[in-house]
Amino acid sequence: MIIYIAGPMSGYPNFNHEAFYRAETDLRASGHIVINPAKLPKGLPDQAFLPICMAMIEAADAVFFLRNWQHSEGAKAEYYYAKRQRKDLFFEEPKADQDPDRVNTSIADSYDELEL
Repeated sequence: MIIYIAGPMSGYPNFNHEAFYRAETDLRASGHIVINPAKLPKGLPDQAFLPICMAMIEAADAVFFLRNWQHSEGAKAEYYYAKRQRKDLFFEEPKADQDPDRVNTSIADSYDELEL
């Protein structure tokens, strides 16, 4: 299975890359092909990341959400996009922490205009 990793980056030391790489290692060890957005080049403007990440989600079969994804605007956008594309969704956090009410629904609406 091809799995994209989604999670919070902004506000974390080294943009939370340790968590992304740890998840990549674990998923690869389970036999999956992993798409890791932490490998994108440094220095891209913020507005360049989301369209690239949406294209990576499009290429994936599933999305794996790291802990605290609900607190990241980018990861919430990825959640709605992946859900809309009917990707399989997996979560690092226990099921009780995946409360969809904690996700801002206004982000989902913005993808009506997104063209990839």
